[in-house]
Amino acid sequence: YQRRERRSRKILSHEELELEPQRLVTRAFWYTIEHRICEDVGVATSQLPGALHAAEHAMIGMLPLFTICDRWDVGGVSTAMHQDTLHPSIFIYDGYPGGTGIAELGYQVAGRHLRATLDLLRACGCKDGCPSCVVSPKCGNGNEPLDKASAIALLGSLLGYLIYGGILFGSAMIIREQTGVVLDVTSVHPSLLWTPLGMVVVGALAGVIPAIKAYSTDVARTLA
Repeated sequence: YQRRERRSRKILSHEELELEPQRLVTRAFWYTIEHRICEDVGVATSQLPGALHAAEHAMIGMLPLFTICDRWDVGGVSTAMHQDTLHPSIFIYDGYPGGTGIAELGYQVAGRHLRATLDLLRACGCKDGCPSCVVSPKCGNGNEPLDKASAIALLGSLLGYLIYGGILFGSAMIIREQTGVVLDVTSVHPSLLWTPLGMVVVGALAGVIPAIKAYSTDVARTLA
């Protein structure tokens, strides 16, 4: 535990506390992020614990907007390598034995929850994190480490793949209903990795090319 100065809340020391281990059997939902995605968005191995931890705090803070709970009703765990998922993972669990349905509600609104969390981090004007975004009043690790910028990068990539996955599964269902052809969208194929990048490039060109044409007109030159 931490010893703090009462008025300034400055940490004076860290003390060892020996207690019997506690076991909580409950329900949870979680996000996993492949190491390849972390590398693609420029999050180094040394930055990963802080990025996951910051994202976990922000997710817990935003969860009451979508479920009937308070942030004190849930807990979170983030790790750069989990023994069961074998990937960097963020777990958000119900803080009561057996669960009270919070985890199930969180799972159902995963996409909206992730979008709202990312919007919060982007909108907050702080640089390194504050109580309005990633600093938690109930963190057992003293809010260390936290990496807000890397958390934004991770959540942005995760949201992109979540949206792409939804489109992919929806398309597969329509194809199966219309033609009877069953597509295995869970198998990894290079085209599934390059297609999102191609969509981003095409989308960027769709906006850049008209802009270049607009700025090269006589009217634009006159205004300049």
